[in-house]
Amino acid sequence: MKKISATLPALGAYTVPFYKESAKILEFLGEKEINRLSKIAHLGTAASVFTGINHSRLEYLLLQCAIINLLPKFNLGTEQFAIGGKVKLAGGNYQVSSGEELLKCWAILGNLGHAQYTYGVERSLLSYLRRNPRSQRFFLSMIQQPDLKKWGKRVIDSYQDVDFHWLLSIIRVSQYLPPRSRDKGLFIQYLKNLLLPLDGLNFQSHTDHYKIYRLRKIFEKIRLLSLVTLDSYYSHHPVRYQISTAIMDLENLFSIQETGFESLLIQTASWLADELYMHPTSAATLRYYEIKSSLKFSKYYNKFFFSIKDFKDFMNNFMNNGFGQPSTAHLKAFLRISLLDRQTEIFSNKDTYIIRNLLEKEISKPRKTRVSVLKNPFSKSLYIDLLYDYYESKPSDIGQLCCGVYSWFIPAIKEYANSKFRKLFPQERIDILPLRIQKNLSSRFFQQSIKEFHSVFSQMMESTIKYLIPEEFTASIIEFIPSSKEEQPFFIKLKSDEFHYNNIQSIRSDNFSIYNKFKPDMDRVQELKAVEHVIRYSHFPLIIVCIDKFVLRNSNGKHIAEWDGIVLEVSAQKAYLNIIEAKNKSTGHQNEKEAFDQLIKYRNIIKSKHEKIETQRLRIPTLGAKLKIKLY
Repeated sequence: MKKISATLPALGAYTVPFYKESAKILEFLGEKEINRLSKIAHLGTAASVFTGINHSRLEYLLLQCAIINLLPKFNLGTEQFAIGGKVKLAGGNYQVSSGEELLKCWAILGNLGHAQYTYGVERSLLSYLRRNPRSQRFFLSMIQQPDLKKWGKRVIDSYQDVDFHWLLSIIRVSQYLPPRSRDKGLFIQYLKNLLLPLDGLNFQSHTDHYKIYRLRKIFEKIRLLSLVTLDSYYSHHPVRYQISTAIMDLENLFSIQETGFESLLIQTASWLADELYMHPTSAATLRYYEIKSSLKFSKYYNKFFFSIKDFKDFMNNFMNNGFGQPSTAHLKAFLRISLLDRQTEIFSNKDTYIIRNLLEKEISKPRKTRVSVLKNPFSKSLYIDLLYDYYESKPSDIGQLCCGVYSWFIPAIKEYANSKFRKLFPQERIDILPLRIQKNLSSRFFQQSIKEFHSVFSQMMESTIKYLIPEEFTASIIEFIPSSKEEQPFFIKLKSDEFHYNNIQSIRSDNFSIYNKFKPDMDRVQELKAVEHVIRYSHFPLIIVCIDKFVLRNSNGKHIAEWDGIVLEVSAQKAYLNIIEAKNKSTGHQNEKEAFDQLIKYRNIIKSKHEKIETQRLRIPTLGAKLKIKLY
């Protein structure tokens, strides 16, 4: 028996006992491995983003084992938590002294496969193996069992980054023990009974099959509970879980219908993933780490994938040190595109590795801009972050990202709309409809799909403004009066070969419904007329408009400037941002002159950050003037 004492969230000082099989694994790993886990931040590269959140993998392991130890004590008489009896493993005569011990063995072996900086390092290696077939074959040759090797190849080929640490666990067990070691075979069987499909495992009885199924489900929920408890306890988010109450509620996780407790647990895990591991700054840090690691593979690490001795040296360094310190300073988030599970159909079920490579080829500019693609394992939402190099990028690179979004995203939305259309209207039903009706239906689905992705375009404008203004400044909408037709201040006009989309007509200056019950202000009407003029004479296929005022404040909160309207014009080759200033004076000439002169102040604000950016002041006849900023 072995005991490890620790101060754990919601439990305080607690001594975790390890008995037969779990104690044997810890003995086999030794204090060196325990010490290694104590130095690995549970959040990996994200721990460098959120200062103070540096709890360790060891703490995560011990919390899991503490919950496993407490589980039967809080659920006496509950059949699914009767984990004290012996468990027969599939695939031989292996037997574990109790379900509790098997659960602890799984917890230990799972953390055995996590490297320093966790997913940052693991995704780097996974990406290298995915793009280098020869190294992948050598890597998988370290696994002797054909079924596990096949499972490992599927993890790499489908880029299952959340499962890659299990593959590393298998390889580390294979490397630690001699080829004919009985313990090695036993530890591998533990992993097989957890990872491989149950239907493919050879159980001696249905009872043995059911026990492993039940223990897998328990282990899955324990990991989830441990994750939520640990990360919520140490993070800045106001959520805390009482372990004792949660353990007693675990019984509800096995009901046929989803319970409130299970739903809350999953929602919290999803929320924490969004706010910590998948926060845009975390995503940028992770992506930069992968890029730097990739360069190291090309220059140095690939030579270790030729001999077993060299590979062991690589694995030892890889698990203990990763690929160097992460940096939060280089890549910055420009635009986040958030897609719900159903919206990811625009990628035709491609994995995140393929999506990232596709978008980097279509949208970003090598070195200056990058793309990160992460999938929330709980909500299944997909996050696409367009990133720029803080030290090297220029406004033209940001403009290129805008053009790339237009060039790639609009056709993708069309395909998404067509996919929805085909699902509701099978081809045989479509063929009997007149061509005009087919076109109208298809156009309607496109209009609906654009509305689904509306936030992408509004965020692109906001992100562009944020990039252009000095870092100590803030820009925010200060005046929004919703119309009877629209409930947001951003409007889109899209012209394509097949479909048009236009929700700009409701901002016409003579359409006073935008003011709802309020009496129209003539200064505001003049501003709307200026916005209308810019839109009317724009020949760009994509126009994004903010009709409400943006106010700029400095770091002290002092009012610096106020923009009457903004129009972002985007095509496949060009992008311009127009800042509009309108006046309501006695004459049209006076309106133009005062607005034209005032734009000097706006131009100087932009040029204080981007000295070489191209700008042009243009008069808007009788109404005011606009500052046209060339992005690309």
